[in-house]
Amino acid sequence: DLTVGQPYDQRKILSELVAQQYRRNDQSFTRGSFRVRGDSLEVWPAHLEDRAWRFSFFGEDLESIVEFGTMTPHRRSMC
Repeated sequence: DLTVGQPYDQRKILSELVAQQYRRNDQSFTRGSFRVRGDSLEVWPAHLEDRAWRFSFFGEDLESIVEFGTMTPHRRSMC
């Protein structure tokens, strides 16, 4: 569980995603994958068909978590 406002080692988060069998794919975002864009980490869980999460960092601090539709531009903040 990640909490907004707490510090995290982003490399450790990426390692844990790989250990959970997520694939890093910065070009083609698909279910069961994640991508890194600057200070943002986007994760598309395998169990969700049309939603993903964006984790935005400022340095090591988790600044926000946003759920967004993978098929539409609709976004909503989770924190």
